[in-house]
Amino acid sequence: MRMADAELSELGVDHGHVGAWLCRRWNLPDEIVDAVGQHHLRPANADPGTLAIHIDWADRLVHLFEGTNDQEVVTALFKDQAWSNWSKMSEVKTQALVASLREKLTRSLTMISLLN
Repeated sequence: MRMADAELSELGVDHGHVGAWLCRRWNLPDEIVDAVGQHHLRPANADPGTLAIHIDWADRLVHLFEGTNDQEVVTALFKDQAWSNWSKMSEVKTQALVASLREKLTRSLTMISLLN
């Protein structure tokens, strides 16, 4: 079960709803409120250029990086036809992207650990 589905089932709202509510309270632009609130909806006819779709893919990538190596991330992405449809990236370019993201993630985590 997806986290958002479990949240809806148990709490009656998911983190997208809560995030959108907070964004609205903070008077953020409607585009941001909508993107935060809808980032897990993934409608088949969604415009692939929307901020919500970009946030959804960023969220998916973060979760794919947890406990996997780069090749496992690439394999998982290419099992999902939506990745190819959205990114329009070849497997070679996706491998380069994943390697670059892994390096940035590692550096970021190192910097954060130094702050503690």
